[in-house]
Amino acid sequence: MDEERSALDIARVGNIQAFGDPKGILPALLSSEEAMPHSWNASLRVAQMEIAAQSYADALRACDRGLARTPGPARRSWILQTKADALNHLGRPQQARQAFEEALTAAASIPNERTRQSNVNKITKALKQLPNK
Repeated sequence: MDEERSALDIARVGNIQAFGDPKGILPALLSSEEAMPHSWNASLRVAQMEIAAQSYADALRACDRGLARTPGPARRSWILQTKADALNHLGRPQQARQAFEEALTAAASIPNERTRQSNVNKITKALKQLPNK
């Protein structure tokens, strides 16, 4: 059942990103997140759509819920990058930098070298684009 719900959510997000208003999909994603209390991915999808809907504080809460579900290093890095994006949109660059630094630490422990290096490069680039203060 979780796999079916997750697949449907992925399709919903894809369609909304291409054609629609992200606020329209949030009730379904929040319902899925509630139905899958151990799924970091459900929380990440909510956070991504909250950012698309410019609901950055809600995105932060979704990221924190995802992080509480103890994802592995690659997934933790992804959630922390999403959190940093929300923080940056909220005008909190120092906290965004801290989230990116935590993402970098998580990324450094990704077992697959190619995935690890890709994440490290992406996060390093994002850190350089943040204002210094």
